Amino acid sequence: MNIKNYLLKLTVASLILIVSACTPQEVGGPCEYVDFEDEAVVTLVEKELTVLKGAARTYEVSNRLFDSSPKENERFIVKGKVITEGSCNPLNVVDVIAK
Repeated sequence: MNIKNYLLKLTVASLILIVSACTPQEVGGPCEYVDFEDEAVVTLVEKELTVLKGAARTYEVSNRLFDSSPKENERFIVKGKVITEGSCNPLNVVDVIAK
C-alpha cells in the first residue's frame, strides 16, 4: 500500500469520527404524557410563583398562568400533563382555572 492511499484512508476515517461525534443525540429518548386535572387550593403566594395543594400532589405554578392575582385558600382546577414514559420533565402544568 502506498503512502498516498494510506493517508487518504486515514483522513476519511478521521473525518467520519469527527462528524459522528458532533451529531446531536436526543437526551432521554421519546417521552409520552397523559393529561390530568386536579382540584387544588392555594397555600402560598410569592412574587413569581404560587403553591397549590391538590389531591394528587403539590404544584409550584408561575403566576403568569393566573388570570388575576391568586389569594391564599382560593380553589383552582390545575390542568397539565404527567409523564408515563421516558425521562423528560415529569410534570407540565399548562393551565390554572378558577373554580
